[in-house]
Amino acid sequence: MPKLFVDEAPPIDYYATNLLTLIKDVENQYAAILNCAELDFARRVYSLDVDSLRLYARLVSRTRPLLRLTKLRYTEVRSRSDAIVELLTVGLVEWCPATKLNDLLNGWSMEELRYLFPEIKPIKPKSAYVDHVIDHFEFDSVVERLREHDPWVVLNFAELLVLYQLLFFGDPYQDLSTFVLNDLGRLRFETYQLQAKRRLFVDRPILDAYLEMLRVTEIVRDLGPRPDRSAVALLPCLWHKSAHRLVEQRRSRTLNRLARGFERAGNFDAALSGYSRSSLVPARERKVRILKKLEDGEAAKELATEMVRRPWTTLEADFARRSNNVSVSNQPIPQTDVRLFGSQPDSIEHHALGQLTKDLGTGWHLENQFPMGLFALAFWDWIYAPIDGVFVNAFQSGPIDLFWPDFFGTRKSCCEDPLQRIDLLSEKLLRTHHDKNGITNRLINWSVLTQPRLERIVEVIDPVILCQVLSIVREGLEEARAGFPDLTVLYEPGRFEFVEVKGPGDRVQNNQKLWIRRLLAHDIPVRVMRFSVT
Repeated sequence: MPKLFVDEAPPIDYYATNLLTLIKDVENQYAAILNCAELDFARRVYSLDVDSLRLYARLVSRTRPLLRLTKLRYTEVRSRSDAIVELLTVGLVEWCPATKLNDLLNGWSMEELRYLFPEIKPIKPKSAYVDHVIDHFEFDSVVERLREHDPWVVLNFAELLVLYQLLFFGDPYQDLSTFVLNDLGRLRFETYQLQAKRRLFVDRPILDAYLEMLRVTEIVRDLGPRPDRSAVALLPCLWHKSAHRLVEQRRSRTLNRLARGFERAGNFDAALSGYSRSSLVPARERKVRILKKLEDGEAAKELATEMVRRPWTTLEADFARRSNNVSVSNQPIPQTDVRLFGSQPDSIEHHALGQLTKDLGTGWHLENQFPMGLFALAFWDWIYAPIDGVFVNAFQSGPIDLFWPDFFGTRKSCCEDPLQRIDLLSEKLLRTHHDKNGITNRLINWSVLTQPRLERIVEVIDPVILCQVLSIVREGLEEARAGFPDLTVLYEPGRFEFVEVKGPGDRVQNNQKLWIRRLLAHDIPVRVMRFSVT
């Protein structure tokens, strides 16, 4: 595959080669479950001559659905007109199709529209001007003026492009720009084995179920923030749990979104019904809140008790305890009050760090980069374990199921627990950092958690403490991504602290309280540093 280099023009067939790579890889893995129309799409692409393929590869990367001819200028395409003709002939694009006038007019600049429609008095914003054009001109007249000024094409088979992107990337919203970033050297990815037997969709029924769920997700989005109760009848597949992990994840997320819309609209029965069928947070928390609003305290208490007994996440359990007025901790949160004289500094965290390290010590504003980065290093083998359906191409910054509730359950039988060997933990963190530095991983920012910083961390903080922090992360990986104290401050071996900084008027959030309480439960030094202005 041709490579990109910074400050150099891409190889002439760069984009075309990437497109063919995507289509061929999908064919290799999924030909047995693709239908005739889906395979025919690949045949149409393969049939293109070099110039047409180069142009088409550019078109599929464009974000606008309306592709004006004057905007389609690429140095690698020798004859744009001939390429367009062939794309029209094989049916991959359509010539000047009629569409909603609002969508069509938004493809032109305000200056262009004023030139094309001089009869309309200029007004701002553009949306108001567009409305005036639509009100004063017939549909055909508008289309004809635009077509004469600059014809356009649109891509056919948009749904098939989405399908191929889904099968290649595991995500319908990821596109060919991923190749560009990778080849520019901006992104490097871990090497892992890709096998057809471990593909994302093992058969056609599962693929169809997921495609249907994508369609439903778009419908729910289009319903707006306060959907009508009648939407329930339109979306029957949402109400039945799926046995496939990926489909169920998508279903529950979409169901939570729909139920939240019902809740906003005051359709509490529909909201409760939706949340009851979801297997993802915050469904049960929202149910408790609705039940309390309906003054059904007994049902709310019963559900909250069940959430404490069998929590989906620690954050959910924390909410349930507070909901039932159960004290989450008897230990008060340590707090230091500091007065500022004059104006508040631009960065209150930077100011606090300067005060804490002015005599001895070092520190950084790491926030959640500290626990998540350490987790990435310690559990690197878990993240990239060969699990069915989680790695679908060579450009992933983590497995598809990284933040799913069953992430650890699917790997515990094939991965060694790094927290069982505390004596080797520091060495493992340093070795992984050295070996994997620069590889794209969703949990670690290499420019923040640098090698010198990591060396200082393992020098000062006892591995037992690091193990305790990592065990907290493991208890709830998704929720652990937010709420960790702002500052990591190191003084000398054995002396350190984590500090949450609050400026005037700011307060400690629930996820921050949860992190602080869990650190305190392990006797890990942590406090809130609160500033006020005098």
